Amino acid sequence: MRATGKTSFSRGFADLVFRGLDSDYFNQFRAVNSTQEYYAWQEISVGFATTVYRQEQFMGLGQNLRIHAGIAPKLLLSFDYSSLNFQSDLRIEGVTAESGGQIQHNFAYALETIGSRAAQLEQYNADRQAGLEPKLEDYLDSDVDDFTKFRGTSLGVDLGITAQLDLHQNSFGNLGIFKGEKTLTVGLSLTDLGALSFSDNARSFNAADNFTWNGFDYDQETIDNEFDGDESAYFESVLIDSIGNDVYGNFNTRSEASHIIGLPTMLRVGSHLQLGKFGFMADIGAGLVDRGTNSKRVHLSLGSEYKFFNRIPLRAGVRMGGYSSTTYHAGTGVELRNFEFTVGAAGTASSKNNGAALGAAWSGIVVHF
Repeated sequence: MRATGKTSFSRGFADLVFRGLDSDYFNQFRAVNSTQEYYAWQEISVGFATTVYRQEQFMGLGQNLRIHAGIAPKLLLSFDYSSLNFQSDLRIEGVTAESGGQIQHNFAYALETIGSRAAQLEQYNADRQAGLEPKLEDYLDSDVDDFTKFRGTSLGVDLGITAQLDLHQNSFGNLGIFKGEKTLTVGLSLTDLGALSFSDNARSFNAADNFTWNGFDYDQETIDNEFDGDESAYFESVLIDSIGNDVYGNFNTRSEASHIIGLPTMLRVGSHLQLGKFGFMADIGAGLVDRGTNSKRVHLSLGSEYKFFNRIPLRAGVRMGGYSSTTYHAGTGVELRNFEFTVGAAGTASSKNNGAALGAAWSGIVVHF
């Protein structure tokens, strides 16, 4: 089972949320934009790998070169999908309790969804066109089918190739942490090739308008009697009732054969150098699409490991680029022949674009038979 999503807001959208209808700040047009996407699916995958090439000696660096190739075709069962792209410019003049001032909003949005959610929006639209003055929130209600019913099927594939070389025992010396088996592994993978198909009642909803609204009807008696004197609640109610449904809910709807959504395809090259008790890892990759934590920005990851008594690993690493700022990792655990338990932690320093983060993970108890 997999699910991914992406949400982004413009600076103007955040200012509207935290500042409210601040005419001092919105005295000129500012972009109030948001894009959101969410989708979920299930994979049934079968993998196959084989050795495609062997060579006893390789350029004097080592022996027993093996090249393995693998393929994992998978059946994709689509569950749920929704996306919204909202683009707008907003300007506000003189909004006060005594005077509603003027609000100018030029906007356009496109919403795509499926299943019962699409049917509910279509029913709302039909009732609105019939002159029933419906409220959108009265129509949106989660259905059990939203989480259990398959919405389409498609195919995908993962591809990979790996080269392994046993290095000479005297490589990097044969003392201390370098004493023991020495192996170099390099791999190339192209994962999540394919696309999801959401074909159950796939619909698109679109709206665009340039409107000017000349303020609230300030009614102190209504504020006191119906909203306990809360002006903010009154203003919100007026906005929703007066213009919310009539302007923003005035959309066109179109039936689609299906929504086709590309998987978060990733190209990655990774390497692992094992020198006795010491290991060094390097990984570089980039997404072919920007979806979820997949990013077209190239990422580079470096890591090292040292095993005390060949049982207790000490790990440290750094990851740069991709969807976040530079992240530092550390971990340890216990690894026996038939038992494994590992823990790790990560911290991301604050940056202007990507913020800061802390994370932790553990493998749980793994028993090998």
